[in-house]
Amino acid sequence: MNQYFRCFRDITPRKILHAPELFLYGGPGVVVQIDESVIAKRKYNRGRKVILKWVLGIWDTQKKAGLVRYIDKGNAGTLVPIIQLHVILKSEIWADRWLGCSALTIS
Repeated sequence: MNQYFRCFRDITPRKILHAPELFLYGGPGVVVQIDESVIAKRKYNRGRKVILKWVLGIWDTQKKAGLVRYIDKGNAGTLVPIIQLHVILKSEIWADRWLGCSALTIS
């Protein structure tokens, strides 16, 4: 059984790398929801300082599928290229009104 799982772990990343269409979302008239967030936990502002981790989430409402990806910063310079990579042109993008998302004009 261990050999089966080891083989599966070796094959899966190769399949994902050679099938980029698995990570394309949206399409004409399809709603794609996008949100970025920072992850950190520091209870009651005590203890050691925490390194902030930014994540970007993309959700296709028609496929009921999406992805979550770590990003360097939550600014437009970081968000727009990643969104252009994963969201098909002519998709309807829903995002919050944060300034990092204000530069999203993918059409």
